[in-house]
Amino acid sequence: MTAARPGIAMLVHAHLHRTAALADHWCAQGCPVAIHVDRRVPPAEIAALRGALRHPELVRFAPRHVCEWGTFSLVAATNGAVATLLSAFPFVTHVLLSSGACLPLRPADALAAYLDNRPDTDFIQSVACEDVSWAIGGLNEERFTLRFPFSWKRQRRLFDGYVDLQRRVGFARGVPAEVTPHLGSQWWCLTRQTLTAILNAPERGRIDRYFRRVWIPDESYYQSLARRHGRNIVSRSLTFARFDGDGRPFVLYDDHMAALRARPEFLARKAWHGADALFDAFVGPEAGKARADAQAATGAGLAPDTLDTRFDAADARRRHGRPGLYAQHRFPRRSYRRDRSHGPYGILIGYSAAFEDFDAWYARACAAAGATGHGRLFHPQRAEFESAGPTGPGGLPTRAGLRDYDPRAFLTSLLWSAGGRPQVFLMEMGDPAAILDFVRRDPNARLSILVGAWLLPLLASGLPFNRLRKTAARMQRKETRLLHQLEDSRVPRQARLTAIPLADLLAEPEGALRAAALIAPQDLVKPPRLRAAGELRAAVEKLRNSGIEVPSAGLPAIDPTAWQVSKPGPAQSGR
Repeated sequence: MTAARPGIAMLVHAHLHRTAALADHWCAQGCPVAIHVDRRVPPAEIAALRGALRHPELVRFAPRHVCEWGTFSLVAATNGAVATLLSAFPFVTHVLLSSGACLPLRPADALAAYLDNRPDTDFIQSVACEDVSWAIGGLNEERFTLRFPFSWKRQRRLFDGYVDLQRRVGFARGVPAEVTPHLGSQWWCLTRQTLTAILNAPERGRIDRYFRRVWIPDESYYQSLARRHGRNIVSRSLTFARFDGDGRPFVLYDDHMAALRARPEFLARKAWHGADALFDAFVGPEAGKARADAQAATGAGLAPDTLDTRFDAADARRRHGRPGLYAQHRFPRRSYRRDRSHGPYGILIGYSAAFEDFDAWYARACAAAGATGHGRLFHPQRAEFESAGPTGPGGLPTRAGLRDYDPRAFLTSLLWSAGGRPQVFLMEMGDPAAILDFVRRDPNARLSILVGAWLLPLLASGLPFNRLRKTAARMQRKETRLLHQLEDSRVPRQARLTAIPLADLLAEPEGALRAAALIAPQDLVKPPRLRAAGELRAAVEKLRNSGIEVPSAGLPAIDPTAWQVSKPGPAQSGR
């Protein structure tokens, strides 16, 4: 038997059947336990806990307090449990602070041997507050110099208002000379000598009065006083605990068992009270098998940071979300991944105007590519979904007013509802282009635009020239704004853009079809017919002469074939 004899100080407030199992687990291995039960727990539950203990001779109950997070009540409960343990069991050399949700990962003999090989060592995370940047809530040094008489949970407005008032008037209270402010995890393992010095210090009454108005004192009381009374401090905890971005502990479930068996720590927090398989494996009759499996897993090289990796990924998922899925708490922030959709999608601009029977080919091409081909989702009058029903995927509305209230949410909701299946839709120059601000920043987007294609149906419309001229001017302005919007240099474009001038479209219409985003087939079976260009060059020239410049046509201002340079004949003389 090793010289070190650890004892357990346990703070509990609920699920006392787990408390009984944990206490029996420690007592069966010779470790006495002092239990503090929150004073709000009904007496009947306390009686049931006492009756369930199989080793009552090694269990003591500490004076009870009403405990509330962030207040000195947790320190008072800890002090009472430690004092009870040390006075009732003189052979205890170390006290390990735990809770009713702390799961023992290794046997008590291993803990005792570990402590015996490190005599007079206190294991407590203790970092100078000026060096800490991980404290949640923006209160590092101020938690020691301001007063916090109000509950953060129950009296939040008073709490915030009083902090703000102290800051405005410049209030700052002095820190006792015996206290060098340090912060750290509240789960520690301290030697009997250090704890006795802390509890029996002549200035303890004054120090406790000071810490009663410190913010979250259970993260600073022992962490600061151990620096004064401890002989050899190792600034880490023997308990594995991970916290999310809001300072809440990650909860351990049954499916964490394999990773927990490979952890090097002696305890893990925080186990879900309903994780029956987890408790059975580590504190039940199968605990011996769990220890053997842990040794085998460690010998097999199972990485002990598996849980860290998983929790890092979970925290990143919580803060940033999944691409294309927006929660209320992250929706307003530009720093989150707002400009990314859930899956790939393509936008074909100008194709319906350029080809006469485009819809039939478009449907066949989408089906061949495994994509969903919608119509003009941003048609000025209504959204044209593939289903042509009153609503679209995910219950999205067809009404233009609802769609245009938040075009980005409309598009990202459609892509999320698709479950990763590629989506394709059409646009024309008359459609609202506000969505393109989002699209151009989205790496999942593929755009193919036929520049100047709007000219083809316009010239075939038979409109009088005056009306045609006004319409062409309006369409030209829209197209120019759209192209500038897609190529805005202030924000780097991440979408893939293919722009085909009208001249190239006329020369090789199949090339435009092959460039169609996401759905371009290789064989182009039954390609659609390009609209008849007619006297396109003459019409463009006439528009230019009338004052409407049409640069999107991509046609030269002068027809090179209109000038025939012939060799001059012999000079004729006239009489």
